[in-house]
Amino acid sequence: MLFRVMKEAKLSYSTNPDQRRDRGFTLVEVLVALGVLSIAVLALLNVQGVSASLSSAVRDRLFAEIIAENLLVEAVAAPVELPLGETNGETEIAGQAWVWSRAVSATSDRDIKRVDVAVRIAPGESALIAVSAFRGLR
Repeated sequence: MLFRVMKEAKLSYSTNPDQRRDRGFTLVEVLVALGVLSIAVLALLNVQGVSASLSSAVRDRLFAEIIAENLLVEAVAAPVELPLGETNGETEIAGQAWVWSRAVSATSDRDIKRVDVAVRIAPGESALIAVSAFRGLR
């Protein structure tokens, strides 16, 4: 009887690869699969973080562009002549204060002035957007 149990136990573990596959995964195979899965998950989390920061930058640039275009429209459509020089101000949009500067300069044609607008998130930072337009005298 003992011999028969030992013989069955011996048969249950076989070195034949076809018989071992039927029993499931080894611990090493499971650990390798978990390692590959964790690397894939970390890569996806990194992509999500980059995407979030890029969407924030795009949002900031969009708001800066809206402010700059509004300032240009105001400058071009103003009923009075704009004085030469630089004007600075602050505008609030989407709950955030934006700093802008508008420079009016003369051109080679005395009837046309150049208007440059730059918008920043905070004073001293580089401009998120800078746009220009020309205004003819009326």
